[in-house]
Amino acid sequence: MNRFFSLGVVIFCLVSMMVSADENKTILLSANLDKTLYLNTEYASLFKIEIQDKKPCTPKDIVTVSYHISKDGLLIKEDSFSKEIGCTSSASTGNFIPSETGNYLLCGMITNSSINTFPSLSSCTEFEVISTTDISCDVSLQLKTNQTIFYDNEQSIKFKPELNNKTFPFVTEYWIEDLFGNIIKPKVNTTNTNEKSWKTNIDEEDRVLFIKAILYPSCNDSDQSDNAAEEMFIVLNNSSLLPASDAEETTGSNAYINISSLSPENPSFGSIVNAEVEIYKNTTDKYSVSLWVEKDEKTISEKTKLHLKSKNTLYKMVIPAQIDANCDQKTASGTAKLIIEGLGIQEQKDFSLAGINEGLCQKSNPKAESEKKEPNKEKNSFQIIDLPAQISAGEATRVKIEIFNSQDAEFEAWSYLYRGSKCYSCASGEREDNKIHFSVDADEPKTAELLVKTDSGLEAGEYNLMVKYKKESQKNAKSLVSKIYLATPKEETKTVNQSFSVLSVGSSESALTAQKTTLTEIPNYPGIVVYESNSERSKKMISWVLLVAFGLLSLVLIWKR
Repeated sequence: MNRFFSLGVVIFCLVSMMVSADENKTILLSANLDKTLYLNTEYASLFKIEIQDKKPCTPKDIVTVSYHISKDGLLIKEDSFSKEIGCTSSASTGNFIPSETGNYLLCGMITNSSINTFPSLSSCTEFEVISTTDISCDVSLQLKTNQTIFYDNEQSIKFKPELNNKTFPFVTEYWIEDLFGNIIKPKVNTTNTNEKSWKTNIDEEDRVLFIKAILYPSCNDSDQSDNAAEEMFIVLNNSSLLPASDAEETTGSNAYINISSLSPENPSFGSIVNAEVEIYKNTTDKYSVSLWVEKDEKTISEKTKLHLKSKNTLYKMVIPAQIDANCDQKTASGTAKLIIEGLGIQEQKDFSLAGINEGLCQKSNPKAESEKKEPNKEKNSFQIIDLPAQISAGEATRVKIEIFNSQDAEFEAWSYLYRGSKCYSCASGEREDNKIHFSVDADEPKTAELLVKTDSGLEAGEYNLMVKYKKESQKNAKSLVSKIYLATPKEETKTVNQSFSVLSVGSSESALTAQKTTLTEIPNYPGIVVYESNSERSKKMISWVLLVAFGLLSLVLIWKR
């Protein structure tokens, strides 16, 4: 009996300590947003939750928060979430994508918790949403990779996109392709500059690959020429490196460089020349090898630099060199040299160089620029160019837009009518029902039309027309908003459908359908037939035939009398 009594006392004390510990805990809820947010950007950390006086931070407590977002006194969003909290957390604490500029209010309140006591007051903060499309900026992109250009097969290459300015939201699209433009790693979008990695995997002896990336900032970038970056690397299979013993038997003890062939044999300015080479590195501590193209003692290509770390090794590979485009034609055609230098050795191979890659020089050719009257100086633009002064409920309205882009691109756009947080042209429940896709040619204005079908039974007054658009694989859409007046609904046109069958001249029979529309509601037009079938005309002719026949019969009877 005493033992049971003692056990009960222990359990009571433990429960009392747990309750006391819960009573000492304090949950703090605060907003986790900046005072300025950006249009069409996703924010997924709206709040910060902190449990004070909790040591250690395990086990985790469950906290439920309800929140709402309003704009100018109108409710925009209302939602809730539950989180497991150790001591503090801000990730995945609500979600918001502002679609309009202006001043907003965010309020949140803890509605439930595994901790017995929590504050019942709301935590609120004001913030402003701005559009960055008209803010001038100059953002550039660079790719940082590992120090070496060579990678063994199934070795991971690490790379990191770096921006000179991360003030505004951005999307970076990156992928990996080979010399011929074949995609090796599919295109991926990222909104951060964290380090990425890719595990190499090839079947060939060696393969030249490129990491490529394009930056899409949300601001009005004044110079987009530095928004793309690429880095070359070479993947080697084990079969392309001979073992030390075999390499010594094959090559002897002296290091050497041998250029086997060039492809193409007679490249043009602006093209890539591929050098098939053998490089044997002996016991030397030198490891750097460079490749470039010269003409008349002037370097006319980018330098490709390799680091060969393994000693007593024979390397067999194909190394590319990008020859300058020579669009200004300052370099004459003729004999050029491909030079490889490293390990204390220099080798070269002569080849014939002629011709210009017209595709690369199309935009930089002075003659072409004068003919085009320098269209590239115009800024990229997207605007509404034709909007009715007023529309009516239940009617479909055409909105014309114009797009100008300095590069060939694919666009998509959609639109809807709204007031406050409610859509008034979304009868099916989706705001993107009228989405269209179209192509835009570089430096050529493109017009397109969006069809907006307003809901029936709307009251007259001022509404907002939202036009959203985005280019290619951009993550976030941009917006245009215009005021539009909704007038008293017009009376609907009445339509009557009539079907009939016609026997063709041959032996086959076909069924045709005609449509007869009578405009009975338009003043001064008491019924206009816009299409009349053969059967209708036949019916009218029967009455005339009967009338003529009756007249002739009457004349015959009178004559007989």
